[in-house]
Amino acid sequence: ELGCERPKGVKQGGESCAADNDCMSGSCEPIGAAGALACYEACNANADCASGMLCGVDGGTLDLDALLPGLGDLAVPGCAAP
Repeated sequence: ELGCERPKGVKQGGESCAADNDCMSGSCEPIGAAGALACYEACNANADCASGMLCGVDGGTLDLDALLPGLGDLAVPGCAAP
């Protein structure tokens, strides 16, 4: 969630990215089993996501091993394309 922070990039949660500064949230993470890079944006409901995106576990399985080996995956709700 952006909270009171200014957007860092132009891409919304669930969109593919190459670096943190591509994403409005400032968080480009390996998401899902394949570990494809996508902008991560936390959500609690579909209304928290951009138009056309859905809130669910598909948008929020973060591969923490990419940050520090041995941490595993963390499933948290995030915005993703349907």
